[in-house]
Amino acid sequence: MTEKKQEILAQLEQGKITANEAFTMLNQLNEPTTHPKQEAEFHNNDAPRSNGPERHSYHSPPPPQPSQHWLGGIMEEVGGAIESVVESIKDSDIGASISDFVHGTYGNHENTLHFTSNPISQGITKLGMIGKNARVSVSGYEGSVIQVKCKYNARRPDAEVLFQEENGVYQIMYDEKLIRSMEITCHVPNVMIKNIHAASKNGAVSLENIQAGAVVLYTKTDKILAYNVNCAEFIAQTRNDTVKVESLTAQNIHIETTNSKIQVEGVRANNAELRTTNSSIKTAFMDVDNLILNTTNSSIKLDKLMETVGDWSGERIIEANTTNSNISFPVRSDIGIKLQAHAPGGKVTCKNYDMYFSEHGRTHAQGTSRNYEFGSKKLYVRLSTTNGSVKVR
Repeated sequence: MTEKKQEILAQLEQGKITANEAFTMLNQLNEPTTHPKQEAEFHNNDAPRSNGPERHSYHSPPPPQPSQHWLGGIMEEVGGAIESVVESIKDSDIGASISDFVHGTYGNHENTLHFTSNPISQGITKLGMIGKNARVSVSGYEGSVIQVKCKYNARRPDAEVLFQEENGVYQIMYDEKLIRSMEITCHVPNVMIKNIHAASKNGAVSLENIQAGAVVLYTKTDKILAYNVNCAEFIAQTRNDTVKVESLTAQNIHIETTNSKIQVEGVRANNAELRTTNSSIKTAFMDVDNLILNTTNSSIKLDKLMETVGDWSGERIIEANTTNSNISFPVRSDIGIKLQAHAPGGKVTCKNYDMYFSEHGRTHAQGTSRNYEFGSKKLYVRLSTTNGSVKVR
């Protein structure tokens, strides 16, 4: 790459020029210059000529299109490393793509590091495992030290990745601007961890065999998996991908995604809220005092939940909300049911003769099962949809 191109890209990285200005300047560097002789002919083509055959006027060729010339020129100089940037320029903002190219010119350095903590005799105050564009996995094991494997791709050879260990806080530290991807695999001793934060930008996050106070799992656009977790607070959030949880005990649970399903099985909690859009929520073997299910444009079927609901005494609450779709709720004869159902834009139907309704119109219903007053297990159910139906059977 020429020094002039390096200067332009450096100015862009430093914010001295805009992405469009850099684009124009790089394009100008690659435009063919007119030969002096042709220049003279171009400017004098109207002058009379005394000798020689008649000449045609010279017209300079049109400047090449950026996608064919500027990118092509860079491709010849930096090879295949720029191919992904070319594709992103076609599909996204030119400024962001050029910025990515600026960082990418430093090279491609793949590394794997292994870290081991000092022996842990007491609990862990905080465990922070934050990856980027790759998988992050944290699991408990029968051991006395934290073992971390970091497999990463750096933009520069001097990019540092550190394992910080101080006052019960253990976390991976690095400059995100210098790291393209960071995959983390962490094995932690089976001791109480006050706080766990496992996250990745565009990579899957998984948690297994963990005891903790608070658990936060986050990824921008990939799946979240959790298995055999015991904690006080559990939060899992992603977009456009699945959240799957099995065998979770917590006081409070919040699970959220968009445009993809939530699968939860074997959960014990005081309060649990499961929220998605445009997809389903599947639950089974739920032992939850207050359960809220929210989705849009997708049906909610509570059959499996009611089939596998556990034993309890007192009253519990289930709330289910959706839009533009239906809700199905089966009544169990061994559970006292208090029901409220609303379906503006749709209708509420009931085909279970154990239910007695104090109010029942086309779009709403309110009532109790006949065994509600003397039942040891009571369930308060609130069902709501718009432009769909609620079916009680």
